[in-house]
This record gives sequence, structure tokens and C-alpha cells, in this order.
Amino acid sequence: MQTELYEMIYKGLCEGVVKIIQSPNDDCIACSIGQYWFYFIGSEDEDMTPDEVYESYTKEELTDLILSAINELDETESTYYRTFLEEYYTSNVDSSKVSCCAECEDCVQGIGFFPECIRFGFTVQDVSDKYC
Repeated sequence: MQTELYEMIYKGLCEGVVKIIQSPNDDCIACSIGQYWFYFIGSEDEDMTPDEVYESYTKEELTDLILSAINELDETESTYYRTFLEEYYTSNVDSSKVSCCAECEDCVQGIGFFPECIRFGFTVQDVSDKYC
């Protein structure tokens, strides 16, 4: 189970399903999955911006930190994040579709990933032909 969750978190970081954000409460670094967020990084780096976090940590390191934080949450919270990721990655999403934002040039270059576009069925080709 831990290996599967690790893989879903890693994939989520790559695709934008798992996001590094600044907490709406205090601007400290947090992780957002679904509708909720939680703190996951040590106090020495909590004042970084999301971009600084991505520059300072590898995706593997971030995945380890996020997994560790989820494991330390109370059962209700950790169950929410596990369930959200399991349902997201086991839903009937057409895996041939590329997750991208139709108005984001980064997506066409493969840099940005926005899962809402999967639901609308956009591919990189659709986006580049129509929007860029």
C-alpha cells in the first residue's frame, strides 16, 4: 500500500494533482491534494515559495516528505488523501489524453500539468493547434 501511495503522490506531483502551495492561513509551504491541504515540510523551509521548493528538492524528496506527513495525520485526514488519489488514478480516465491546461503554453512544452483538461479530453496537439 505504501508503495502504491508513494507512486500516486509522485505521479500527482508530476501532473499537478498533488500541488505545493503557500498555505492560505500563513503563507507557509503546504501540500494540496483535492480540496484540502496540509503542512509537510520542516520549519527551516516553511517560508520558501513553491518555486523555491521545486528548485531545492527533487520530486523523490518531496514525495518522501509528503508521504511521511500523510502517515502522521489523523486517520480521517490520511484516509481522505489516500482515497482521493486512489479514486483519481483508478477512475475511467482515458490515459491517451494528455493532462494540460488549454490556455497554458507551458503545457504544450510538457512543463505544466493540469488534470482538469483530462476531463475535457484535450491533447497537446489540440491545445497547440487551437490556443498557441
